[in-house]
Amino acid sequence: DRHRPGGPRSGKAGTQPFELGAGLSEGLRELSRRERVTLRATLTAAFETLLHRYTGQEDLLVGLTVPGHGRPQWQQMAGRLGNTVVMRADLSGEPSVREVLARAQAASEAISGHEDVPFDAIVAEVQPDPGLSGQPLVQVLLTFRPHHPAPGAGRDLAGPESCTAAPGFDLCLELDERAEALTGRFVYSSDLFDAAAISRMTGHWRMVLAGMVAEPSRPAGELPLLTGPETRHLLRE
Repeated sequence: DRHRPGGPRSGKAGTQPFELGAGLSEGLRELSRRERVTLRATLTAAFETLLHRYTGQEDLLVGLTVPGHGRPQWQQMAGRLGNTVVMRADLSGEPSVREVLARAQAASEAISGHEDVPFDAIVAEVQPDPGLSGQPLVQVLLTFRPHHPAPGAGRDLAGPESCTAAPGFDLCLELDERAEALTGRFVYSSDLFDAAAISRMTGHWRMVLAGMVAEPSRPAGELPLLTGPETRHLLRE
């Protein structure tokens, strides 16, 4: 809704919670199983598709939070958030939903050996433009906490912390997998976005997810975006 400020931001953030419902959540799990990708990759692909539809960009960078296992010399740099890795999204060539899922899975596997490298270390190496307002390298963040039915022997249940622990991003999508359904919320910079815009974004997010489940062979860039009320408003009013 507004340009990034030239100087420091106020730090104010808004939140927009949502629930996806049992039917859509199970549809996303089944889609993931059928396409042999993780649920995290499916949700990442959906978020990338939403951003692609908004921006028209085919080459996107999305931050992904991961638990900080950490090498001893890097534990202090990684900080309380765990760690942020940068995934590159390729939406070129008008890919189908299936192809976007496969690309997201491949990108997830490609970063799996580098998740311990602290985000701060990468920023120090790349040295991005210091004049940028907000986070360097990546401005949107995805946090996903999978559901664990019961603690298993030797399993590390520590997951990434909430989006509010990662200030400075334009937009953050926080997702929690529960036994009955997926829940989540958008956390956004109030300096950039109005609450009404994020409320509409939540509806578009649901539409993209439902479209992926219903038509996985359809081009991702052609998935329905507008909700029923929005369509009626635009076409009739």
